[in-house]
Amino acid sequence: MISIDEADALAERAHDDDRNKFGVLFIDHVRSVADHVRSDPDPYAVPAALLHDTVENGRIGWDDLRAAGADDRLIAVVDALTAREGEPEAVYLSRCADDPLALRIKRADIRDKFDTVEHSPVPEPRRAELVSQAKRRMNLLESFATAR
Repeated sequence: MISIDEADALAERAHDDDRNKFGVLFIDHVRSVADHVRSDPDPYAVPAALLHDTVENGRIGWDDLRAAGADDRLIAVVDALTAREGEPEAVYLSRCADDPLALRIKRADIRDKFDTVEHSPVPEPRRAELVSQAKRRMNLLESFATAR
């Protein structure tokens, strides 16, 4: 299993100085998500949170994760949290809800987006649009989670 420090270094390498749609450094976002799940009893929670955007939005592929020491469980959680090109949002969020740990990390991910929008210089009406989108995604995620 990859340690928290190893996952952080890998995430830093994957994201470099890239920023998300809010202008926040991806590395700051994944570290914030990791902080949200730091008290989770699952030992994969923090490493998976740190790595949740590496394949989808970073410069790291599945082979790189394996070469860095990611085991099958860590790969499975990161895979559940990785949206596919052209994939419907409902399919993606349903996959996140299928894995209890991925569900907890995805909740933290969406909550972090709420926090980011609230404290970002994004002007209205874009801010309201982003908040609405995050609420819709959280509601959809929760509908899949409660259906299980």
